Amino acid sequence: MIAIRPLPRFDADRFQAIASGYTTTAIYHVDWMDSPEQASFTLTRAALPEPKAFTFHLGDDEAAHYRAIVPGEYCLAAYDGDEAVGVALAEAQGWNNVLWVWDFHVIEAYRGHGVGRRLMDDLAAKATAAGLRAIARPRGKRRLGLGLAPVQQIIALRMHQHLRCLA
Repeated sequence: MIAIRPLPRFDADRFQAIASGYTTTAIYHVDWMDSPEQASFTLTRAALPEPKAFTFHLGDDEAAHYRAIVPGEYCLAAYDGDEAVGVALAEAQGWNNVLWVWDFHVIEAYRGHGVGRRLMDDLAAKATAAGLRAIARPRGKRRLGLGLAPVQQIIALRMHQHLRCLA
């Protein structure tokens, strides 16, 4: 049985094992519409001509940042027994009242079984309880292990409900 619990400490080796990478057969294109009355974007899934593999390597600066924010209210792991099989590293931003998700990964063998959805649901519940208004990916963040290529600017992390505004 998978349990979602706070991440007690950052273990770079275990993180790298969880965030090993993924292969995707599609990417998402972002179309922006901006006017004085409205701003919106559309994510359009586009098939790739052949599967593309992405691998992740944890940099020293990222590891230092993660050690600084873990443990934290928004740093969670999915556990199968005592083994972490998924991780969500996020941090509330007071300046814009948004939860930034720095990294989000699930081990390949556990993908497609609702583990990532449960991690994201727990993040959303915590963010809602704290009065945060949205969940976003920091601009320029190059990876989220969601099984799809990164989207520019903000990513719709709530895969089945699109962008989740919490207010």
